Amino acid sequence: MHKKIRKKYYFLQEGDVCKYTAFVEKGLLRSYTLHNNGNEHIVQFAMEGWFIADLYSFLSGEPAVYHIEAIEDSELVLMSKAANDLLLQLIQTF
Repeated sequence: MHKKIRKKYYFLQEGDVCKYTAFVEKGLLRSYTLHNNGNEHIVQFAMEGWFIADLYSFLSGEPAVYHIEAIEDSELVLMSKAANDLLLQLIQTF
């Protein structure tokens, strides 16, 4: 499914379960954690043509430890866990 996300809006916030992995068609996102003192630690940037998610949360269903925020207005293609599992099954048949 396609999703548009505006600059400074979140694709994912810490504590939520990551239900989708996102392919960035247009724009730029960042994944980061917040330390107790309020400092940010950027883990990943995802530009056009890249994927982004809290992979552990996506695969396990556990709460996310990362925030994922749009740095620019962005257009994403989202893949659910069920679609990801189906894709893995198809790949294994080859």
